[in-house]
Amino acid sequence: MGCGSSTPMAIGTATLDEYLIRAVVKAKALRPEAGPITDLPALCASYAAGFATVESLFNDFDTDKDGQIDFNEFKAGAASKAWMPARSSDEELDKIFDITSVNASQKTALRKNDFLMATVVMYMRTKDAASGLPEEVVALADGLEALFVRLDSSGNGHIEIEELVAACGGDTATGSKIFIALDANKDGRVSLREFITGVEELAKA
Repeated sequence: MGCGSSTPMAIGTATLDEYLIRAVVKAKALRPEAGPITDLPALCASYAAGFATVESLFNDFDTDKDGQIDFNEFKAGAASKAWMPARSSDEELDKIFDITSVNASQKTALRKNDFLMATVVMYMRTKDAASGLPEEVVALADGLEALFVRLDSSGNGHIEIEELVAACGGDTATGSKIFIALDANKDGRVSLREFITGVEELAKA
């Protein structure tokens, strides 16, 4: 599953969006070309179980049940689930929390969407079972990355409306409707972060 990498993809000082763009550009180069997408809405819906697993994990990590996960909860939860492979460090876990938290500069908390992104970043770092992530979460993250790479035909790390329309077999109405749903900040392109949270909403529809 996925495109294995022997070296974890370091976060360094990157922002979340910078890290995700680097990750998908790398994935584009490593993943084999895939055939056309026959039913994009149905494919989005197929990820519902994976998103449900992430939500269940969020509830497990949120031990004080305040609707968000602070750093201590995140670190304790990751340790209890054995999410940290031997080649990772506490510092790297700290960085994952930093770039996905509500207020990275103050290291405040992860909301549900932030926690979803944290699990995706955890997967992208290792691309193998050593991450310790549940099988359902690995399948979700790998599937979302693979789908994004297929839709991003230009390989620029974003999805434009023309690419979505093409993925829908030239159906402008369907492609445009999905694009509008995914383009949360309305800047005319869809980042991987927008894509992941947007597909979660489409999967629930």
